[in-house]
Amino acid sequence: MKTATSSTKNRPHYWSDAELKKVGIEIRDERRGVLLCKKCGSEWSAEPPPAAHPRFRGWWKCPQGCHG
Repeated sequence: MKTATSSTKNRPHYWSDAELKKVGIEIRDERRGVLLCKKCGSEWSAEPPPAAHPRFRGWWKCPQGCHG
């Protein structure tokens, strides 16, 4: 049986407000894929995927290193 580590357990799996809110990130512009770090205020672009589709690894991480 595979168990989740703390880093995989806490990361968002889908492009949704609820998932991102868990790690302190907000969707600033869903159409353009702009994310906002609630801790430091950094914004970055991660092109949005089709609804409820997993994204590439690390897409949600703040470029300043706030989220792992």
